[in-house]
Amino acid sequence: MNVVFAGTFDPFTLGHFDVASRASATYDKVIIAIAKSDNKRCMFDLNQRKNIVIASTKSLKNVEIYTFDGLLTDFCNEHSCKVLIRGLRTVNDFEYERSLSLLYKDLDPEIESVFFINNPKYSHIHSSLIRQLIIQKADISTMVHQEAEKLIRSYTGE
Repeated sequence: MNVVFAGTFDPFTLGHFDVASRASATYDKVIIAIAKSDNKRCMFDLNQRKNIVIASTKSLKNVEIYTFDGLLTDFCNEHSCKVLIRGLRTVNDFEYERSLSLLYKDLDPEIESVFFINNPKYSHIHSSLIRQLIIQKADISTMVHQEAEKLIRSYTGE
């Protein structure tokens, strides 16, 4: 079975990697779908985010990486996937993801959301925090893959 793990991934964190890695051990193929997302102010452009995800997931053999613009349900249908993988860190994440899951069901009743509870050692990590740390030129080496950190530093001129 093929599944989709979608997000803006600005940037892709070790928490994201944890979910992708566990999904890749569970499913035949994991498609990481990076959303263009014009309504979010991303630090990294779409191509840079894709490169960061590629660098972060090189060790996962059954992962494919795509970018998309538009509805996630349309992307899923284009790739013959009916299962979405989502990571949960907190109760707040659950409420947000539950709402999204119901919305996806309205758009496509065949879409199912599968939730992975994040590893506690990554539960404090989120992309918006990392973006703030990048701006402050702080150490992010415990929050992103080593190869991703090199790309991030090159993209931010460090």
